[in-house]
Amino acid sequence: IRQLLDRDWTIVINHTLREGNACADMLAKMGANSIAPLVKLVVSPAEMSTHLLADAWGVAFVRE
Repeated sequence: IRQLLDRDWTIVINHTLREGNACADMLAKMGANSIAPLVKLVVSPAEMSTHLLADAWGVAFVRE
């Protein structure tokens, strides 16, 4: 990461909370629990439907 940041270009890094990126969080957890080195998803997992729908509706999550 440091080598990429040191290149001659403009980089903007934005932090988002886990609640704000539930799909990425779910995929990361699935990857961490998988023994396969690479998993190719043709369709989104059924467990992700609720998160995708909330994202499409623009639901905002507030961390307490």
